Amino acid sequence: MCNNDTVFLLLGGDERMFGVYDYLKSRDVTARLYGFDLKNDQRICSKHSLEDLIRESDAVILPTPVVSNGELFAPYSKDLPSLEKLSEMLIGKRVYGGGKSALISEKCIYTDLLDDEWLVIRNAELTAEAAISEAVNSINRSISDSNVLIVGNGRIGKQLRRLLKEYTSDLTVSARKNRDMAEIELSGAKYINTSEIAKNANRFDLIFSTVPAKVFDYNLLKELKEMCLLIDLASAPGSADIKAVNELNIKYVFAKALPGRYFPLSSGEAIAKTVLRLYGGEINA
Repeated sequence: MCNNDTVFLLLGGDERMFGVYDYLKSRDVTARLYGFDLKNDQRICSKHSLEDLIRESDAVILPTPVVSNGELFAPYSKDLPSLEKLSEMLIGKRVYGGGKSALISEKCIYTDLLDDEWLVIRNAELTAEAAISEAVNSINRSISDSNVLIVGNGRIGKQLRRLLKEYTSDLTVSARKNRDMAEIELSGAKYINTSEIAKNANRFDLIFSTVPAKVFDYNLLKELKEMCLLIDLASAPGSADIKAVNELNIKYVFAKALPGRYFPLSSGEAIAKTVLRLYGGEINA
């Protein structure tokens, strides 16, 4: 169980880790930040070695994602050890991180935070809200005056549909399953089959794509309305043919890691709540 003597080490990551730190401190839980030597912040622990900090911690929170370009995701650090060396330092420790890394997980007691349904849904909420902010900053007309399409009715698609209904009455969602189409219709939005996007493409001013597949190939992209904005929310490598996007001069935004960029404190707080619950400190914190 988590108590006031429990020590969490927050290792690497981006601004979300400061949200994790602040939430843990607000619950009177000891938290130490390491891996931010390129930032000037009094919350960062710089007086101890990483080896000592790991040894003195009860659990370690790694970034989301854990790994980027083969190394620990730590954009604000220049001196963290390799994943192989870090995995040796974490032997036997309880470790939490966003995503899987075989090097890390085989050496410690590892929990992948992206397997937690509550956190995945919360991230979908934050992603949808940030995606709308991205659209507002990029489109040349108001969303209320736009004909909007959401491609996909998964977690992010559902959250987008919920939020966008407050912005526009001209909202369409594409799906493939009859069950999803019924749900979309009952929510008050329109629906089309994903296979029918091409023949309807010139209707839309704004498109949010959430499907992790190459839906937007050359043939579909060339049917888009002039000045249509396509915001790609799918995981890498995205849902659009980038070569075709450039060739056709499509207004396109590959919106990666939106919760961390737009709402790092809220995103970090969600991570902290999840870790505390899984560790045994708080239920529905």
